[in-house]
Amino acid sequence: MTREPRLEKRAFLLRIVRTLLIVSGVAAAYYVTGRAIVALGAPPNGAITTVWLPSGITVAALLRFGRWPAAGAFIGSLALDCRMGTPLTAGILVAIANSGSEYLCYKMMTGGASALRRLEIRSVARLLIGSLVASLLSAAIGVTAYVSFGVIPAPLYLSLLITWFGSCAVGIVLVAPFLICTLDDWSAAAGGVRRLEFAATLAALACAAFLWQGPTLSHEAHEPLVVAVLILFLWIAYRFPTTAMAGAVFLFATATVGGAVLRVAKEPQETAFIAIFGLQLILAGVAVFGYLLASLVSAQRRATEGVRLAAKVYETTSEGIVVTTPEGAIIDANSAFEQITGYPRAEVLGQHPSFLRSDRHPMEFYKSQVHALLTLGEWQGEVWYRRADGTLFPGWMSLTAVRDAKGTITEFVGILSDITELREAQTKLLDSARHAGMAEIATNMLHNIGNVLNSVNVSAGSLQARVHASKVAGLTKASTMLKANAERLPDFLLNDPKGKLLPDYLEKLATTLSAEQQEILEEVGRISRSIDHIKDIVATQQSYAGASTLVEMVQVRTLLEDALRMNAESLTRHTVTVVRDFRDVPEIPLDKARIMMILVNLIRNAKHAMGKVTDREQILTLRLRLAEKEGGRALQIAVQDVGEGICEENLTRIFAHGFTTKKDGHGFGLHSCALAASEMGGTLTAVSAGPGRGATFTLELPVQV
Repeated sequence: MTREPRLEKRAFLLRIVRTLLIVSGVAAAYYVTGRAIVALGAPPNGAITTVWLPSGITVAALLRFGRWPAAGAFIGSLALDCRMGTPLTAGILVAIANSGSEYLCYKMMTGGASALRRLEIRSVARLLIGSLVASLLSAAIGVTAYVSFGVIPAPLYLSLLITWFGSCAVGIVLVAPFLICTLDDWSAAAGGVRRLEFAATLAALACAAFLWQGPTLSHEAHEPLVVAVLILFLWIAYRFPTTAMAGAVFLFATATVGGAVLRVAKEPQETAFIAIFGLQLILAGVAVFGYLLASLVSAQRRATEGVRLAAKVYETTSEGIVVTTPEGAIIDANSAFEQITGYPRAEVLGQHPSFLRSDRHPMEFYKSQVHALLTLGEWQGEVWYRRADGTLFPGWMSLTAVRDAKGTITEFVGILSDITELREAQTKLLDSARHAGMAEIATNMLHNIGNVLNSVNVSAGSLQARVHASKVAGLTKASTMLKANAERLPDFLLNDPKGKLLPDYLEKLATTLSAEQQEILEEVGRISRSIDHIKDIVATQQSYAGASTLVEMVQVRTLLEDALRMNAESLTRHTVTVVRDFRDVPEIPLDKARIMMILVNLIRNAKHAMGKVTDREQILTLRLRLAEKEGGRALQIAVQDVGEGICEENLTRIFAHGFTTKKDGHGFGLHSCALAASEMGGTLTAVSAGPGRGATFTLELPVQV
């Protein structure tokens, strides 16, 4: 068995063990607490039945662990009824009623334990509604089952129904939040000296609750105790964490039931049900009051903290914030606004923000701002402003219209950022990128010049060899011979054996020298053309290196021809046929230096890719298109070769920094090209049918035509 199946089996067994522990734990807790309450709830201590702890424990477990605690509640309830001698059928019905109603309460509380832990108004309301519905269902089914099987006499049906309903509801409302908001949670949150303060507050609350429901005080003394209880709850809500209220409510209920036990013990048995139900109403009311109070105080704390944090951000942020009336009068500005503009806050209050305007924007620019604010509710963009000392600076302004519940604009809020440093850094970055592109073009230019110089060197060597091997020396010898026989020249040419050969020799020599002259002229022509090519390459490079702006109107067809011209010598030497598939494209604004860098790289790479191909003609195809896209038009320049191709796994890696398939490659070229395309808002992609089947690189740039 492999490692993964073993781990899965182990995890499965652990889940089973965990589920069994949860079910058995809830069943045991249900049985033990139920036995204790039943034992203590017999007259004269019937007040103990005010709170049915098992229901609260089960709901808390359901919120914490999911659906499986319902099975534990069923087992615990059935075991409890069987222990009390209830018929099995009745016990099963009661167990179904208890566990089913508690599960229903759990399902009605969306958000689980985390929602209840915050004691928000919504979660408290759902807890109360869920407990009432669940308790009514449990009481109706349970009491009916008991009466039907003779466990309790029929005359007690209504009384038992009311107390069952109340004890179950109160048990859920009191116990579930207490167990979810654990003792460690709220006691640790108090911490240090406040923990002692919290303990003293709880002790006072317990004493007041015990005396309030106890039998020792007269009815007239109850009102001050009620006031004391309310004050203590207010103190706990405002002084301690929200979760502390769950513990305070549970302690109050414990002390209240303790006092009621002594009081009910002295009352006639026939009034016990009424006393118990009255106590249930008190406990439920106090619990809901405490939870809602804690929730409201918590919401107030969050709102106060939010206002405090917003005020802190308002004053400490590096962005200038200005608030105006709908008419444009400034009603507030933060300290960052003073630092950015140089105007003191007291000086700008009541003024219109137009005093910051510079002469860099026409009035139509500001009118478009107002129009966007009134129609769209916001505007943002780069604006040049004037500081108090008269200097101009670029800023990024975000304007927002604030509306009331009726949709009426009440204020305008502007957030201003000084982007001077950003603009300087961007300029340096663009210059660096442009210089990097020029360096790539210059490197390619030098490479091509080197190729041309090799041709010049070969032609010069050939010319030198022809001069050394020239037959012009024979002409010198013939001239010397004629000078030596000048006085008898006719006799020499007609009768001398050497003289007779001289005319034929001169004729042949003239033919040979004429051929030599033609060959030398051709070599000189090749040298001249190579020198002109070098001049052309240098001139083309200088035209890009000398570009004064980064973006300018460009005729893309000319750009492609320049890129081919820079690679012409190399393409010719490798017998590469260039196919131009150009569509009509008007002049468009482009960063031609970067595009030239990309094209030079792509053409050179295509030439290298076809260098090892010997079974077919080497064809380089350049395509130029203006395509329609969803967001507008896009310029597409494709460089296609019939070379060695690209395998599928390398198509996604070929633009990565440092990746190369060449032995002497550095892996920077295509990576820098992809970055340049991205910086221009476009993409550079590669497509190949596989090894040996060529590749196509496509540069796509968004354009405004």
